[in-house]
Amino acid sequence: RNISIIAHIDHGKSTLADRLLQLTGTLPASSSPQFLDKLKVEKERGITVKAQTVSLIHTHTDGERYLINLIDTPGHVDFSYEVSRSLGACEGALLLVDCTQGIQAQTLSVFHYAEEANLTLLPVINKVDLPHASPKETSEQIAATLGLPMGNHVHISAKSGLGVPQVLTSIIDELPPPPPSEETDGRLRGLVFDTFYDHFRGVVSLVRLFSGSIRKGDKVRFLQAGKKYDVLEVGVHNPEEVPVDVLLDGQVGYVVCNMKNSDEAHIGDTICHADKLVDALPGFKPMKAMVYAGVFPVDSGDFSKLEEAIERLTLNDRSVSIQRESSAALSQGFRLGFLGTLHLDVFRQRLEDEYESNVIITSPTVPFKVVYKDGREEFISNPADFPDITDPKARVAHIEEPMVAATIFVPNEYIGEMMTLCAKYRGIQQEYRILENSSRAVLRYTLPLSEIVTDFFSELKSASSGFASFDYEEAGYQRSDLVKLNMMLNSKPVDALAMVVHRNAAVAIGRTWTKKLREVLPRQLFELAIQAAIGTKVVARESLSAMRKDVTAGLYGGHYERKMKHLEKQKKGKQRLKRLAGNIDVPQSAFFDVLSSRPRGYSTCAVRRPVLPAADLAAFLPPPTDESISLSSTPARQLDPITPHELPPQIRSQQLSNLFVLASSSTATSTEIYSAWSNLYLSAPNTRLFTPPELMTILRGMHRADHRGKLRDPHAAAQRSGIVKDVLGDISPGVVGRAARQILVAELQAEAYRKTVGAKTLKEAERKVAVAYPKGFPSAPYWRDKLVIIHLITQILALAAKVPDGDAFERWMEKREAAGGEPDGHIFTLRLLLLANQKKLDALIEAYNDGTRPAMTNTGLIFGANNHQMVTLNLVLWHLAISEKHWDVIAGAYQQLLSHTHEPELADTDTSFLSPSSPPLLALLVPARLRPSRDTYSILIRSTAYQGDLAASLEVMRHMFGDGFAPHVPEYMALFEGFARYGVIYDGPRGKLSAMFPKF
Repeated sequence: RNISIIAHIDHGKSTLADRLLQLTGTLPASSSPQFLDKLKVEKERGITVKAQTVSLIHTHTDGERYLINLIDTPGHVDFSYEVSRSLGACEGALLLVDCTQGIQAQTLSVFHYAEEANLTLLPVINKVDLPHASPKETSEQIAATLGLPMGNHVHISAKSGLGVPQVLTSIIDELPPPPPSEETDGRLRGLVFDTFYDHFRGVVSLVRLFSGSIRKGDKVRFLQAGKKYDVLEVGVHNPEEVPVDVLLDGQVGYVVCNMKNSDEAHIGDTICHADKLVDALPGFKPMKAMVYAGVFPVDSGDFSKLEEAIERLTLNDRSVSIQRESSAALSQGFRLGFLGTLHLDVFRQRLEDEYESNVIITSPTVPFKVVYKDGREEFISNPADFPDITDPKARVAHIEEPMVAATIFVPNEYIGEMMTLCAKYRGIQQEYRILENSSRAVLRYTLPLSEIVTDFFSELKSASSGFASFDYEEAGYQRSDLVKLNMMLNSKPVDALAMVVHRNAAVAIGRTWTKKLREVLPRQLFELAIQAAIGTKVVARESLSAMRKDVTAGLYGGHYERKMKHLEKQKKGKQRLKRLAGNIDVPQSAFFDVLSSRPRGYSTCAVRRPVLPAADLAAFLPPPTDESISLSSTPARQLDPITPHELPPQIRSQQLSNLFVLASSSTATSTEIYSAWSNLYLSAPNTRLFTPPELMTILRGMHRADHRGKLRDPHAAAQRSGIVKDVLGDISPGVVGRAARQILVAELQAEAYRKTVGAKTLKEAERKVAVAYPKGFPSAPYWRDKLVIIHLITQILALAAKVPDGDAFERWMEKREAAGGEPDGHIFTLRLLLLANQKKLDALIEAYNDGTRPAMTNTGLIFGANNHQMVTLNLVLWHLAISEKHWDVIAGAYQQLLSHTHEPELADTDTSFLSPSSPPLLALLVPARLRPSRDTYSILIRSTAYQGDLAASLEVMRHMFGDGFAPHVPEYMALFEGFARYGVIYDGPRGKLSAMFPKF
C-alpha cells in the first residue's frame, strides 16, 4: 500500500507515524518522538516542514506480509506543495482529525487535494482519550461535511497507542493496492516526486514506479533532463536508507545516479531505461509563489557560497522560485518566491542551519499587477521596480493587488474579535455560518494578500487565544489604491527599503520606519535627513544630528575671532561634504537590524461603510401595512452619519450567532426569526449591523420556515421585503449598489426554493432584474459584479425550470453565456428539471446521457448523495418513477448501481421484479462504480409502494438494509399507505385506514 497521512496542523500526523513504525517493528518503542521530523528546524519548531517517506512490513490477519510505503506530510498551508506531491505517489491516505478541535481549515484543504488526486480516504479520529474529546460529534462532522461514511471511521489515541492496530488493519482492508499498469510492455516508468542533495553521492531521487523495475547497474534516462545516467544504488527507507537489489512496479524508493549537477534534477520528471524510451508521466502542477523577498549575504564576498547553498536547498524544495537581483545598497543577491511567510522563515533558518549562510532578508512583498494606459499589464514583485503612479510620464492607469479567499474556523465567543481583525486588514466578509452540532463558526473573507503576509496570522492566534484556524487560496486580482513608499537618506532613495503600501497607511508606516532608521543608522559628519516619500511628496521625516568635532581644541584661549573663523570653516566644509558625498554608506549591520525587527502592521482599512440618510427614521423604513410587522413604532429622531458600530463586537457577535442558530433551526417560524432580527436591529438603529451575506442567510432561513409547514404565514412576504427596505432601501434606478443586487439574489433564491412556481412569479422576478439593471447587463463588468449577474441569471433559470417555461429558459441561457457564465453542474441539473416538468421523459433521458458521457471514463470510487452525478441520476429516476412509465429504464439503471456496491449479494441481484417486460429501448448511462445512495433506495421504495407494487417495495428495502442504510419515516409512511390502500392487513371496512395517510 502507498499511503500518506494528511491533516491540519498539530492533529498528530508525526505521532501516528511513530506508533505505526513501532507497531511494525521498524522502530524500537524507546525511540525519540516525531522520529520522521529529522530537520533541525522541525525539531526546534515542533512542526513538520518536509514530507518524509518510510517503508513498513506488516503481517496482516490473513497471515500475508504487506509492504506499506508511508509518507508523513506537513500540515501548514505554506507547505501544501509537499502534500500535493506526496499524494501523487499514493493510492490512499489517512485523513487524521483531532476530536478536540474537529474539522479545521487545513483539514478541508488537504481533503480537496486528496479528492483531486482521486485517492481513497480512511478517516482516523485522534486524541479520543482526552477529557474534552468529542469523537462521536467529530465523526458526524466528517460524514456531513466531507461525505465520508461513518462506518469505517477509526477512533485512536496516537499518543498512547489506543486503537492504532486497527489503523494497520484498515489500511489493508479499506485502502486499495497499486493498480496494475495500463501498459503491458513491462518498460520502466518511474515518477520523481522528491529530490535532495548528498555531499558524497550527489543528487538522490525519490521515485514511485508505475511499471517495470530498476536495479543497480541499469542505464536510465531522465526525460525532462534529457540525459543518461548509471544507477549506483536503489533502496527503500526503513526508516533509514536500506539498499535493495531491485525496486518493482508499485514500490516507492530512492535512486542514486551519478548526477552531480543539481540543475539536472527535476521534480515530476519521468525515469525510464536509456534504450527503452516511454511517454512522459503526468508531472506535478508547479506552485505559484505568493510572497517574494530579497535574500542578500551579510558579507558581499559570500555571494558564491550563498548561490551554491540556495541551489542545493531548492533541489529539496522546488516550490521556491529564484531570480538574481542587484541592489545598490546590498550588492548582489537573489529575489526568491515562497508560498508564505512561514515558508520564507523556515527557508532562512535552513540556510543558516544546514549551510551556515548568514543572510539579510528584505521585507516580504507580493506580485502586483500594473495596468498602463496603453493596455499593457506588468507583474512586479520588487518594490524597487514599482512605477511612481504620481508621475504622469509613467502612464499608469491603475494598480491591482492579489486577493485571497480566507477561511477561518473559530469558537463562537471569538467571532467579534475575528471580524474586527479582518476589518483592520481590509477584509470583506463573504460568509458567516454557525456549524451544525458545534459551538464553532466558519468565516469566509476576501483579504489582500499583502496584508496577511505580515502579522495577520500571529494577531489571529492572539485574538482567539490560539483557538482559530486559518487557511486561504488565491482569489484573483482586485483594483486598489496602492503607492510606492520610498525611504530616502539625504534625498537619495534606498532601494532595499522601498515598499508598496496602501495610501491610507502610508503616513503611519513612513513615520514608524523613519524612527526605526534613526535608531540604527550611524551618525555622520553632517546632519542626515531620513525621509519617507510618495513620489515627490515627503510624508514623514526624522533628522540624525551630525557628529561634533572640536576644531577649536588646539587653539590658545581667548581669541574669539579666530575661534569663529574655524567654526565657520567647519560649517562650510560639512555643507560641501553633504553636497558632494550625499550617498550614505549604510553598513550591513544597520540593514540587518531594521529588516530583522520590522515595525508591526497598521490598520489599512480602505472600506467605507455606506451612510444611512440623515433624516427621520420613518423616512427610510417600510410603510406599515395591515399584514406586516412594522418598525414605525420606533421614536423618530435625527440620525448622524454612521461609520462605527454602536454595539461592542462581542455583544454583536453573540446576538448574530443566536440569530443564525434560529435561522437554521428546523422548528423556528418566520415571525420568530423576524422578531429576533428586529430586536438586534433596534438595539443599534443607526449602525450598519448586517453584511449582504448575513442578510442572505436570514432571508433564506425565513423562507424555509415559511414553506416548511402546510399553514403559510400571511406576514412572511411582507417581513422579508421589510428587511430589505429597512437596511438597503428599495431596489430602484440610482439606488442599486452591489449589496442591493446581492440581496436580490437572495430574494430570487428564496422564490426558487418553492415546490411550485407560477408564471406570475417568474415575470415578477424578471421585472426586478430589469429594474436593477435598467440599461441591461454591462458588457465587461468587474469580476465581483460579474458573479452577482451570473447568480441572478441562475436563479431566473431555476424559476423558469419550475414553471416550466422553455422559451424563458433558453432566453436567459443566452444572457448567461453573454455574461461569461460557464456551463456547470447546476445548469445541467436545471435543464433536466425543465424537461422533467415539461413531461418530456425521452428528452430527459437523452439530455442526462449527453451530460454523463464525459464522466463514463472515471474509474474512481464515487460516494453517495454528496456527488453531483448521483444527485442528477436520482432526479431522473424520481421523475421517471412518478410518471409510472419507463420502469424498464429504471430497472436497468438500478441493476448497474447495485453491481457497484461492496456487497456481493447485491452485486448479482436481478432487478427484473421492477419491470418484467422486454428490454428497454432507452437506457440511462451510469458512470463506472457509481454506488446507490440512500435517496436512490428511498425513491424506489416510495414510488413502488404508492403504485401498489408492495413486493418490489419490500425487495428494495431489503437491498437498502444490505447496503448499510436505514429507512427513515418517509419510507415507512409510504409502505404503510401502500398496505392501507392495496394490502390485506386490515379486517375492517375498506378504505378506513387509508384515510389516515396523505394522498400521493
